[in-house]
Amino acid sequence: MLKDKFIKSSPSSKIFISVSTIAIATLMAYGWIVTPQISHLHAAQQEKVMARNAEQKNVGLKNQLQKQEAELTELHRQVDAIKDSFFTKTEAHEFFSDLDTTALRCGCNIGSLTFMSEKAIAPETEHEYFSSVILKRAEITFTGQYDAILTLLTELAQSRHRISIGSLLIKPNSANIDDLICSMTITIYIIENKENIENE
Repeated sequence: MLKDKFIKSSPSSKIFISVSTIAIATLMAYGWIVTPQISHLHAAQQEKVMARNAEQKNVGLKNQLQKQEAELTELHRQVDAIKDSFFTKTEAHEFFSDLDTTALRCGCNIGSLTFMSEKAIAPETEHEYFSSVILKRAEITFTGQYDAILTLLTELAQSRHRISIGSLLIKPNSANIDDLICSMTITIYIIENKENIENE
């Protein structure tokens, strides 16, 4: 009976049913074929975005690493420069032993060399390399012409080690009108474990 009603239905009803059937089939095909493709394309697009972001982060990390390596190289250079400015105990002994020869080479004559008490300076922050720096000071008096005194002072100033000159006084020499008398304090800086730093 239902079949008879379907056969007897109007042409417009048949068209509606056919269109509905095609629409349902199209929607089902869209769900089965097109939607997975769109999801796949969307996933591929997101994968490209993630890959691009990862590459940008990688480039950023490489740039940061290069910058830190450059800073570390500069710090090593500064440490080496500071390290070389200190005397070892042996170098300090040689410096004062050779001071008379150095003065004679510059045209000066040392009259007296008096050592003062050494002073140890502890570092502000504890560091495994630096235990303390020792200040070794000496009062020196010598004679020479003005140019010779300048030559000696220049040679001391150009030393690769840190040498401080203080209490500098130049006055006429009553015993020899051609010479001047110069008195000053020399301070050098000694670090005991410099060799250990050089081996690091």
